[in-house]
Amino acid sequence: MIRGVTVGQHKVNVHVIPNAKEFKLVSWDRSDNTLKVKVKSKPEGGKANRDLITNLKKVFKCNLKILHGERYRDKVILFDCSELEFNEIVKKLKQNG
Repeated sequence: MIRGVTVGQHKVNVHVIPNAKEFKLVSWDRSDNTLKVKVKSKPEGGKANRDLITNLKKVFKCNLKILHGERYRDKVILFDCSELEFNEIVKKLKQNG
């Protein structure tokens, strides 16, 4: 178990590219557990963060929250889901990355 994370919670590193034409999962690097994502919103007033979380929830149908990096492009996102659901998420990421 990772310190501060309970069973059913999984940390994923996310690199956000703001001000894109559309929301897009760009790539998934399993070696360092990093997801690269483009969001439409500009990085001002938390808009890009809201855009990121809203769209990731739609794609993965899972509860999410930003653990670290709210003011930076590199973030740590907590996926709150079962092991089976997280394995499905990883499968989707592999298809996109």
